[in-house]
Amino acid sequence: MWDFTCRDTFASYYIDVTSSTPGYAAAKGEAEKKKRCDLLQSRYTFVTIALETTGVWRSEGLNVIQEFGRRTTKVTGEKRTTKLLIQRPSVTLQRGNVILIMGSFLLRRSWRNFTSSKSNCFEL
Repeated sequence: MWDFTCRDTFASYYIDVTSSTPGYAAAKGEAEKKKRCDLLQSRYTFVTIALETTGVWRSEGLNVIQEFGRRTTKVTGEKRTTKLLIQRPSVTLQRGNVILIMGSFLLRRSWRNFTSSKSNCFEL
């Protein structure tokens, strides 16, 4: 069994540590998830795939994805499998970061000015 978790590197409750310790937020998320799923670990092989919004991966999850990719490549002959498996969450993460960044800009603008502009592409 596997579970995916992504933590915000720049969250106010992590920023003091993540600014000097890369991967801290992902490690914290991984540990919390494993603690919450402790009962599953006694019956199943349970892996947490954890990363941060800056793209830092925890090694356990990355190793599982790489192994899955190697095995799939061996069966199918598709040599790009591992790269594609790693790229998918990374691209999704980048899209989420864009949404967060754009949202922070929108909050700083006046809603009245934003909604009255002719180039408005969002409905409020």
